[in-house]
Amino acid sequence: MRKLLIVCSLLAMNGCASILQRPATGPLYSDAVHTLGPAGTAWITFLRPVPGIVYAGEPAQIEVDGTSKGSVAYLGFMNLDVAGGKHELTVAFNGSCKVDVELKEGQHYYFEIDVRSSAASATLVGGYIGSALESAGKPCGGAFSVNPVPEAVALSKLSNLRQS
Repeated sequence: MRKLLIVCSLLAMNGCASILQRPATGPLYSDAVHTLGPAGTAWITFLRPVPGIVYAGEPAQIEVDGTSKGSVAYLGFMNLDVAGGKHELTVAFNGSCKVDVELKEGQHYYFEIDVRSSAASATLVGGYIGSALESAGKPCGGAFSVNPVPEAVALSKLSNLRQS
C-alpha cells in the first residue's frame, strides 16, 4: 500500500513541474513594433493573458497548417503574418487544440490561449499522464484551448503582455 501511495504521489507531482512560472520576457505589447505583413497576408495575434499555476511554465506551441511558428509563454503574445484563405491553427502542449479559420487579406485577427480546465484538473490529479488521457481523441485536447476574441477585448488584455 505504501509503494502504491508513493507511485501515485510521484505521478501527481509530475503535473506540478509547470508551477515554475516562466513568463514572456520580450517588450510589452505597447512598446513592440506592430506592422501588417506584405500584401496578400492577414495578421494574427495570439495572446495568453491568464496567469495560473497549472501549465504556467509550459509554452503553448503554435502551428499554422501543421508548420511550427514558435510558442507563446504565459503572460505573452506573438504576431504572425499568414496568407489569406483557409487555415488550421493549432495550439499544443501535451495534446493539441485545432481551430479551422478563414482569414481575409489585410485583416487583423486575435486568438486567446487559455488553459483547458478539464486538462488542468486531470493534471493536478494524475500529472501529465492524466492530462494526456483526458485529452485523447478530442479535437480540442491538450493543455490549452484557442478561441477568437474581438479586437477591443484583445487590446485591453494585451496592454500588460510581453512578446514571446
